[in-house]
Amino acid sequence: MTRGMGWNYEVVYRYLRGIALNRIAAVISLFFFFCVFPAGAQEREFILKTPEGGEQALSTRPVKGAPYLSLPVLTDILEKYGKDFQVEWDDTFGVLRITGGSDNYSLFLDKTTLLVNTRILQVEEPVLVISGEVLVPLSSLEILSGLWKTFTIEEKEKGEALPEEKRALPSPTPEPTVPPETPPLLPASPSGFLRVMIDPAPEPIRGNSDVESYSLPSQDALTLKIALGVKRILEREGSVEIMLTSHGGEALPLPERIERINTSGAEVLVALRLAASGFEGCDGVEVFIASSSLDPTAGKKVKIPSPSKAYLSHERKSLILAKFMQMELEKGVTTPVGPITPSPFYLLKRVAMPSVLVSCGYTTNRSDAAYLSRERNLESISRAIAAALLKYKEK
Repeated sequence: MTRGMGWNYEVVYRYLRGIALNRIAAVISLFFFFCVFPAGAQEREFILKTPEGGEQALSTRPVKGAPYLSLPVLTDILEKYGKDFQVEWDDTFGVLRITGGSDNYSLFLDKTTLLVNTRILQVEEPVLVISGEVLVPLSSLEILSGLWKTFTIEEKEKGEALPEEKRALPSPTPEPTVPPETPPLLPASPSGFLRVMIDPAPEPIRGNSDVESYSLPSQDALTLKIALGVKRILEREGSVEIMLTSHGGEALPLPERIERINTSGAEVLVALRLAASGFEGCDGVEVFIASSSLDPTAGKKVKIPSPSKAYLSHERKSLILAKFMQMELEKGVTTPVGPITPSPFYLLKRVAMPSVLVSCGYTTNRSDAAYLSRERNLESISRAIAAALLKYKEK
């Protein structure tokens, strides 16, 4: 009887242990099936190829399902296979600048924008900074490779061996870039009086004549209303003088407006624009400044200063003004306000004073068009700009 009962206990023990082990094995199998195996199946490998027959495996890192390159890897690629490309990361503005010859290419932190000289393109993924490391989407490098024609990027087929590195001809070593000179910090503006020029011009930024805008009052009328609102608000202060490049009805060419601005005696310029984009999702208010972070020749000394370098000695004050603008707009308007963005706009680079360009909304976005169609919202933008100018004067 005892032996029989003992045998029964052993059978029960083995049976229960088998169930437990089977369940653990099932859980592990499910984990590998749903987590490990799909990840391996989705893992993608890429090869860089040159017209001369050079090949190199690309070390990528998946982020949110997209392959990314670290900044050192990108720099190494362009040093080997680019045509004298130089790579610079501006941590202040979050701008990755790639220069090659007379061309300038810029990618922006957390923004799906590629700036090719002054032409704006859209990219699939933005530049990211994760744990202090700059990561560049491979999709952006593929777009650039299509522009440069110096190499192509191909995805490795399954079962194909990745080349360690095979280069037909080494590229010439790029000459070191002359580091930009740090512009001197200008003394603070007088606190008693400030003369401001506002340029409410009709031409759009990121404009495209083929892009259809939503129905709203004419663009020049909108920016002029905002400018006149700023003028009305600040005239009550008595310590700020507002001048306008245009009071409506006159369409001065841009070079003439620049000359009027530079000879006006103004201490600050605020340019007002609206924007248009083929991407209806682009929306909100944005603040732009000219920045040497996008100017590959900013630090080069020349005998005759270029008109496009007039902004350089005022760069830091422009950033201060832009920060006040961004802060007051975030407090005063109910539409999204984007980050301060450096851009090589023709106007901003050629005015000899601190300057910002405020893009007041996108005519191609339904919400922005509705927002700009209401007088009270235009007044909110005017009040925010006026408050920013007062803070700038008192800094």
